[in-house]
Amino acid sequence: MFSATMPPVVERLTRQFLYRPMTVAVGETGRSATAVEQRVEYFSTDARKRQRLAELLRKLEPPIIVFANTKKSVDGAARAIDADTGIRTVVLHSGKAQDAREESLAAFKSGRVPVLVATDVLGRGIDIEGVAHVINYEIPQKIEQYTHRIGRTGRAGRTGVAWSLATAEDKDIFFDLKARLEAAGAHVPPELAKGAGRRAAAGGSAFGSAIID
Repeated sequence: MFSATMPPVVERLTRQFLYRPMTVAVGETGRSATAVEQRVEYFSTDARKRQRLAELLRKLEPPIIVFANTKKSVDGAARAIDADTGIRTVVLHSGKAQDAREESLAAFKSGRVPVLVATDVLGRGIDIEGVAHVINYEIPQKIEQYTHRIGRTGRAGRTGVAWSLATAEDKDIFFDLKARLEAAGAHVPPELAKGAGRRAAAGGSAFGSAIID
């Protein structure tokens, strides 16, 4: 049995059922690749966040992957990109049939379409060469998902930039995200630091109910 990733539940299974299981790790497990520059921006409204997405897509070099958390929000983000910028997109999520997924990937990999909008179905296990930028239009709730997403860029000796567009709705990840940014020497927005600090004061849990003013 081989696994490209090893979450704790899988690790427990390997130790229970396999004889002398081996783990091979490249780099430091659980940390973001140093080839990925992490940029997090905070927005007080969804309208301003949508405007910033359009600004980024107009100026950044493709190919670009945009992540959202649900099938509905992926489809909505793709429609917003088309309406706001006219830039062509393809979408990838579990609601698409396998042949439709393969067609979308082929269009993106070939360069015919510059932007791919996806859920975490693309977060791991699919390698796309030359992705210059990843944008978390919706930030995931778990730091592990964040790490896998931004790892879609900065691969095979290249560098890349991961953008995350945060709002108060993302408060559940603020504590862990702040720690990840600090470890990478990246800028921490004051709103994110404030929310993470409130959660830490409430007991150190990344799943508290801190509110951003």
